[in-house]
Amino acid sequence: MEAIAFPYPGWFVILCLLLGAGFSLGLYFRSRYFGATSGMPRRLVYLLAFLRFASVSLIAFLLLGPVLKKRTTERENPHVILLTDNSASLRIHMNEEDSARLVEQYEKLVDALSSKYEVSAYSFGSSLHEGIAKQFDEKSSNLSGALTEIHNLYINRNVGAVILASDGIYNEGNSPVYHAAEMDAPVYTIALGDTSFKRDLRIREIYHNSILYLGDKMEVKIDIEAANALNMESMLRVEELNPEGKNKLIYSKKLQFRKREDLMEESVLIEPSRAGVIQYRVSISPLRDEVSTDNNYKSFFIDVLESRKKVLIIADAPHPDISAIRQALLESRNYEVTLAYADDEDLTPDAYNLIILHGLPSLRHPLSSVLKQAAEAKQSVWFIYSLHSDLNALNDAQDLLRLRSSSGGNNEARAIVNPDFSLFGLPAGLAEALEDFPPMIVPFGSFTPAADARSLLTQKIGSVETQYPLLMYGSQQDGQRIGIMLGTGIWRWRLYDYLIHGDHTRVDALITQSCQYLSVTDDKRQFRVKLGKKVFDETESIRFAAELYNENYELVNDPDIELKIEDSAGKEFEYRFSKTGKSYRLDAGYFPAGNYRYRARLVYNGHEMEASGRFIVRKVNLESLSTRARHDLLYRLSEETGGRTYSPEETEKLIAELMENKELKPVLRDTFKSTLLLDMKWIFFLILSLLALEWFLRKYFGSY
Repeated sequence: MEAIAFPYPGWFVILCLLLGAGFSLGLYFRSRYFGATSGMPRRLVYLLAFLRFASVSLIAFLLLGPVLKKRTTERENPHVILLTDNSASLRIHMNEEDSARLVEQYEKLVDALSSKYEVSAYSFGSSLHEGIAKQFDEKSSNLSGALTEIHNLYINRNVGAVILASDGIYNEGNSPVYHAAEMDAPVYTIALGDTSFKRDLRIREIYHNSILYLGDKMEVKIDIEAANALNMESMLRVEELNPEGKNKLIYSKKLQFRKREDLMEESVLIEPSRAGVIQYRVSISPLRDEVSTDNNYKSFFIDVLESRKKVLIIADAPHPDISAIRQALLESRNYEVTLAYADDEDLTPDAYNLIILHGLPSLRHPLSSVLKQAAEAKQSVWFIYSLHSDLNALNDAQDLLRLRSSSGGNNEARAIVNPDFSLFGLPAGLAEALEDFPPMIVPFGSFTPAADARSLLTQKIGSVETQYPLLMYGSQQDGQRIGIMLGTGIWRWRLYDYLIHGDHTRVDALITQSCQYLSVTDDKRQFRVKLGKKVFDETESIRFAAELYNENYELVNDPDIELKIEDSAGKEFEYRFSKTGKSYRLDAGYFPAGNYRYRARLVYNGHEMEASGRFIVRKVNLESLSTRARHDLLYRLSEETGGRTYSPEETEKLIAELMENKELKPVLRDTFKSTLLLDMKWIFFLILSLLALEWFLRKYFGSY
């Protein structure tokens, strides 16, 4: 349906016609060239007058800006969406014949409903896919994610019903019931799987630390769940797996289940035999007639580090700040801390990753020999001010800061976090906590930091926020990392942190992160290959990044990089990195569970460079952790959305209900399209044709 709308009153059209008539009358009936004595036939004069009348009226009409509105009505039939579970938990209760029969029921359902509705079929596991589930091999179930994606795909569409065929088991995302309110249509569920309590043992959870230092021991807690296992026995085994296949049994115990439904917790003390990422496997022997043995074993991984960072604290004299720093480092378990005093004769600073000098250098202890050794070995040094510090000697010991104090006095200053600091991430809640912490005692004077110095904390003296550094970091010209704390009173901060928050988290994190930054050795390798982590799930893609630096330590990516990945059986996979910007990227894809080595190689300026490493892909076994169907969840989901729950044998009833459901009606959608008549090309050519015809007739019959 089409209609013309005007931005002006309708009587303006009459004015357009009058304007066209006036032009025609004035030109053809008031002019001597077209009068009775002109010899021109009257019919021709009338024709010319009409042509001028039509063209002028039409031009005037278009100047009013008329709009052509077109209305289109579309009929949208109801959409019925079939969402089928493709996860491996369904395989536990189905054989090949059962799964083929289930797929046949899905196809029959789609064919029957397609005669009346628009039917779309999707399957889901960890994510949503088009088509009916057929393989039942997805390693995880994200039911809430699938429902949310269906809602987003069909928002503002005429969705009449969603049919969900699932066992109700999910192991990713939230409960689908929480997303019931999002659905704009009733959810009809087909309850698959078995809700009866089958005999089953499973390793429910393993609690452990992810990092351990070589030589340390760690307690691992194992939760074991038994179903329908009254008066039955099993054997628990914990093994340390070796990439070469020489596995080591480190713990075994006979388990006896005294309840029909039992939950046991076992503690195992492990001590890694080597450094690196070590895989441990926990297994329990299966019971007679157990429904599934896939959940009878589970692996976990521990990154065993060679050694802790060694930190040497050298103090001019006993001070509570020293105890605060030492306690913070010992709490993290990543540091081996040694405390010494400046007058000790057997100081050996060369064996440490970081040297913390408290109140040093001082007038009594200039410590020039220690500072010289640290500079020659490029050992990181953290200077911490105290009332005994010699500021002139501190200026001579480093190039990061020049401090001039004529009076030798002190100030009280609170700490403010520098928002532009970017050397490392700030401890959570530190900026807010510093507002309540007591002030530090800082030297009075002028502060001139080096151009490349980075201040984490600055001083607030009274109510004045200054740019004077309080805690700063930087590097000497030879690459030696330096830190300077220009205040004393860390112990007060630690006490106040506990008083306000009930722990020392914020201050301890400030100390440990400072030590971590200062103790890290710069990686000066020209060629580096980076892998985000050492342990991947088999559902994760293995992605590499690589960097190549020239002699000026600038990023380049001129040569090609070849990568070989080798599995434990010796099979090799070859790849080539892609160049992006000035670096390299590679997505190697997915790998089955196992241990892998990689070796990257390139030739640059005639030199061959290599980088190598290892990674582990662990098996994802989420679908075997729970074998009992959750039909209660399906009932609740249907009830809250206005649908119903059916068994697989009741598919015909579901089809009949949907085919007879009078609530599933087509929707008529009106679409309005507005177009300016001035934009229509055919009107332009019409006006041009009228004027051209008038001009031609006048010329042809001898008029001007």
